[in-house]
Amino acid sequence: MKFDLEQAAIEARQCADLLSQAQYHVANARKIDEQEREQRRRQEEEREALRQKHLQEQVQTRTQTHLHTLTVTCLLAESSAGCIIQGKNKFHYH
Repeated sequence: MKFDLEQAAIEARQCADLLSQAQYHVANARKIDEQEREQRRRQEEEREALRQKHLQEQVQTRTQTHLHTLTVTCLLAESSAGCIIQGKNKFHYH
């Protein structure tokens, strides 16, 4: 069997070109994958920050409601129990 060296060289160049293209596409796919992972990570951080903010707002609202209820209760009881409100969140009873 006889080999054509010129044809073998052409095929070798084609294989090298295909390998180079494959390496480019793999590198590009890895880059895109990393970008997508980073984007998902940032989105998750943003969702967590919004969740924390929402929880803080709920706690603040409940605290304000509770303080308002205590204030009203103390004011209603002031005449009979002698409750004196001093300061923002302090109640003293005599």
